[in-house]
Amino acid sequence: MDRKTKRFLKWVTLAGFAVALLLYAEGCKRKSPAATPPTTTQPETQAKPAEPPDKDEMPKAAHEPPAQEAKPTPVTLNKWLEDKEVVEVCFAGPHMKPLKLRDSLKTRVSPNDWDFRLTPGEGGGPNRSFVEICMKATPENIQRLLAVQEELSPRGYRLDPQVTRVWSYKGNAEARERVRALVPEFLAAVEKRIKESVPKMRCSLEKGGIGYEVPGSNVRGMIRVSEITALKEWALSFGPDQEVHLPHLGLMIALYYRPGQVDAWEDVSVHHDVIRKAFSLAVDPLLKLEPGAAIRSWR
Repeated sequence: MDRKTKRFLKWVTLAGFAVALLLYAEGCKRKSPAATPPTTTQPETQAKPAEPPDKDEMPKAAHEPPAQEAKPTPVTLNKWLEDKEVVEVCFAGPHMKPLKLRDSLKTRVSPNDWDFRLTPGEGGGPNRSFVEICMKATPENIQRLLAVQEELSPRGYRLDPQVTRVWSYKGNAEARERVRALVPEFLAAVEKRIKESVPKMRCSLEKGGIGYEVPGSNVRGMIRVSEITALKEWALSFGPDQEVHLPHLGLMIALYYRPGQVDAWEDVSVHHDVIRKAFSLAVDPLLKLEPGAAIRSWR
């Protein structure tokens, strides 16, 4: 084979190799997700929340579904309180020992005043102290609150809107009567469902609800229904497993599972699941009386 022929074959081989590389690159480009043109197909829609039953099939709700409510400011606090029943208001400022801060106030609060609870504290930020007031928003108490605000403001203690919250609104008396009439049915339904799911389960009446336990095991707890008042009787030293806040109906409903046991949060046992399911099914009629209310889980 002469020299020219060898050179020709060499160039043909190189050209063929280059074409093969181009074809391979084009194929990868077509397969690449990044090169895929955007699709006009609508993304998969999430399941819509179940629509409430027809109004003829359920009691009338206490109110319309809540809109996002604006937080109060030092200027709007008085206006913000107009439709509230029980609120918790916080004024935060420079650090001072809690007892010294309380004693420095001109406003005096009796420890037996169940509708106006003033609590000083410290923490929640660097060099921070605060005064929390949980109260029933009566005209008299609103004036006391505004007097505390006026006294604290020049000292650098300002309204903290992130901690200030509504526990209950002024509600419809008829709706509140209806929901309280349903509470015994709710507790009876929870007890029945728990016992059906766990035959060894024992239930007992307790303050504001029922207690439950499986003898010989660490499975125990309680279900409580609390009236929302300035005393915050639902706020125990241990947190709930699940909670239902009904602000327009003035109730707090909580499920406690293995309260005080440090590993309860990680419990994924069958007992835990069936108790939760029993609570969820039984509380549903009460949720329907307050649109927007939901079960809050802490696990």
